Amino acid sequence: MKSCRTVRGKPPAAFRFLPAVFAVCSLFPSCVTAPKSPDPLVRETEYLPLEPGAAAYIIVDVERARPMLDGLDFREMNRDQSRRILDMTESAVAAVYEEGPRRFQAAAWGKYPAFSAGLSFMFSGEWKKTKSPSGSSYWHSARAGLSLSLNSSQAYVSDGDPFAAPPGTALPADFGGYRRGAVLACWLPKPAVSVDRFLAAAGLPLRIPAEEIFLGIFPATAATAEGRGPGYEVLIRVETPSASQARAIAVLIGMARAYLPVPDPAPEGAFEDGPSGGAGLAALLLANAPVQDGAFLNIRTTVLSEAEITLLLSVFSLYF
Repeated sequence: MKSCRTVRGKPPAAFRFLPAVFAVCSLFPSCVTAPKSPDPLVRETEYLPLEPGAAAYIIVDVERARPMLDGLDFREMNRDQSRRILDMTESAVAAVYEEGPRRFQAAAWGKYPAFSAGLSFMFSGEWKKTKSPSGSSYWHSARAGLSLSLNSSQAYVSDGDPFAAPPGTALPADFGGYRRGAVLACWLPKPAVSVDRFLAAAGLPLRIPAEEIFLGIFPATAATAEGRGPGYEVLIRVETPSASQARAIAVLIGMARAYLPVPDPAPEGAFEDGPSGGAGLAALLLANAPVQDGAFLNIRTTVLSEAEITLLLSVFSLYF
């Protein structure tokens, strides 16, 4: 892709801290105080075990998303460490907060050692056992800025209390159907500020009064160009205040698309020499004109390679 280049070392906020769930596991194999909650990829659930009020909620099928996750550089660890951590994990959910007592919260499901780390934490001077108002205990490191609790099948992590007050965060009624089949799905409850920031960075003189956004990354039915591996499509649903506003915004986006760089295919992993950031991301996301459905705008990208999806996730973190 000639018009974009990879943004290294800055994956999406949620992806930057999801590995922190397990970073401690490479030193301390387990902690035995975490409660259990249902995996949203295994059983349909109305709630996530995360605190309300986040700017974004993310559900990741780690096993199916591995190609794009392996392409990200995680700030907390090197490639070998992140690979071992992802090997232990099957799925994860995460929340990013702009205000409040924590910046992030995450929960993950997988297969984790379940005994020796409890002893390691117990004899460590850095990690202190703390009681959550929820009734569960967790380990906290002031130096690392992390709180962690895990059992043999589930892990919780945060920079504050890793547990949400029951029942957690209620998902939108139609989010379950929307994300079905996605390798990654994201719900932005109040996205207006993030959308305006992104459009400004892309150089698009638009304001979108988005009330809610769903975003999903799905395996494409068609393959990408020969030799570039499997393909993915990104589906985005933007809720606006009314059908008339959605119609007007669709027209304005259609006109603005003429000023975006054309996302030409490139060999996988070779995003070089060209504009990056918001303009590059907008070129990927708005390769097709949005389709209006009442008060909703539906945006579907063209088929993207694993490398293009990794690029999208990296740049996406700068604005959302």
